[in-house]
Amino acid sequence: MILHQCARLTDRAELVRFRDISTQSNEITFDLNLLHIPGWDDADMYQGPPERVVAWLLVYNAVNFCYWPDRGRSRWWVRIGDRAVGQDDEALGVMAAFGAAMDAGEALWDGARLAAMTLDELAGILAPAPGAEPLPLMPERLVGIREMGRAFQEHGGALGLIEAACGSAIRLARLLARVSPSWEDARVLRGERVRFLKRAQLCAAMIHGRFAGRGPGAFGDVDKLTVFADYRLPQVLRAIGMMQLDPGLAARIERGEELVEGSVEEVEIRAVTVHAGERLRQALLPQMPGLTALQVDHLLWRTGVQLQDELPPFHRCRTTAY
Repeated sequence: MILHQCARLTDRAELVRFRDISTQSNEITFDLNLLHIPGWDDADMYQGPPERVVAWLLVYNAVNFCYWPDRGRSRWWVRIGDRAVGQDDEALGVMAAFGAAMDAGEALWDGARLAAMTLDELAGILAPAPGAEPLPLMPERLVGIREMGRAFQEHGGALGLIEAACGSAIRLARLLARVSPSWEDARVLRGERVRFLKRAQLCAAMIHGRFAGRGPGAFGDVDKLTVFADYRLPQVLRAIGMMQLDPGLAARIERGEELVEGSVEEVEIRAVTVHAGERLRQALLPQMPGLTALQVDHLLWRTGVQLQDELPPFHRCRTTAY
C-alpha cells in the first residue's frame, strides 16, 4: 500500500521529481558491500538476553527522530567510558546511551519504569558529552518513552508486544502506531492520506536484523517493508540524480530554511524517496536476486553517513516522524 501511494504521489509531484537512472553516477559509485541488513550488535550496541535486547530496540526507536541542531549550535554526541559515540551519526550515540544505561541498572525493559520516567531522568540518560549540545525535542521524546512503557504494560513486556504481531513485520509496524500514537506517521496530500510509518518499519527491520531473522526477529514479510523516508536518503538520491528539486525549493534547503511538517514539499520529498528506493531495488535485482528494500536502505543510509560532507544539505523539518 505504501509503495503504491508513493508511486501515485510521485507521478503527481510538482516540486520534487523522480528520474530513473542507473545505479552509477559521476558523483557517487555505490559500495555494494553495504547491501546487507545490519545486526546492530557491534561493541557500542547493547548485549543482553533477548527480551532486554528487544526492549532496547523498541525504546531506542521510540525516540529515534530529528537529531539535527538549530543553526549555529553544536551537534549532540555522547561519551561511553572513554569512547566518543555518535559524532558522525547521532542515532548510534542514542542507541549506545540507552545500552549503557541498561548496563548500569536502568530498567528500560520495565513498562512501569518507562511510563513513570521524568524529563530530567531521560535527559540524564541522554546527557551530551562535554562540548556537545543537548538533543532537541526532549519533551516529545519523553512522550514516546512513556507510551512505550504503557505498551509494555498492556502486552506483558517487550516480547509480548512482538508476539502480538504474529511473525509479521508489517503487523508490528501497524501495532506500534496503534499502541503508541507518536509512532503514527501519516501525511495528507491532495486529498490522499499516506502512511510512511518510517520509525515503525525501521524498528521491525532492526529487530529482524539483530536476531538474524530468528526468534523475536522471525518475520516472514520483511520483503514487504519499504525504505525509510528520512533526511539522509534524499541527500544521496539528489546526489545521484534520482531526485530533482524545484530550484526554489533547492535554494530554501541550501539556506537551511525549515520545511513545514505536512507541507507539499515535505510530503513529496518523502514520497519520492520511497518510490526511488523501490526503483533502485528493482534495478539491482537482476544481479542480486531476493534483494529487499531493507538492504537498499542500508546502502543509501551508510553512503549518506560516509559522504555527508560531500552531499547536498538535508531538508530540515522538525518532526517526530524521522
